[in-house]
This record gives sequence, structure tokens and C-alpha cells, in this order.
Amino acid sequence: METLSLRVDKEIMRVIEELISLELARNKSDAANLLMRMGLKEVRELINRRRRVIKLVEKYKTEGVPYKLPTLKDLMRDRE
Repeated sequence: METLSLRVDKEIMRVIEELISLELARNKSDAANLLMRMGLKEVRELINRRRRVIKLVEKYKTEGVPYKLPTLKDLMRDRE
């Protein structure tokens, strides 16, 4: 295990205290770990989405955006 000191907002602190009072966790550290583990999957998905976006942006910067803009001829043909 690693040690981490942090500040949490009031809502998170209330949840941590409730986990302890309901004996779902022995102490604040256990409660915080439980809270973080339960949200870990969603956070990993967020990280993976962000990585894919960054990779795509870098690709578009080097290769250009794969989108064909309509020409004037295309627009005129669509109006007919």
C-alpha cells in the first residue's frame, strides 16, 4: 500500500463517515479505499477515452482531418 494525504469535499467525507458508522469500513482509510475502488472502473474508462482522443488529435495534426468538404460544384448540384 502507498500513503496519500488529501483533502476531500464534505459530501465525500459524509460518505466515508457513514461507511464507518454502518461498519462497512473499519476506519477512514478503509472507507476511502472502498470508495475509490468502487469508482475505479469508471475512472479507468475516462482515462482510456481521454487517451484515445489525444491519440486521434495527434493523428489529425499529422495526417489531417479525414473529411471531404463539398466543392462549389457539389453544392450547386445539390440545389438542382
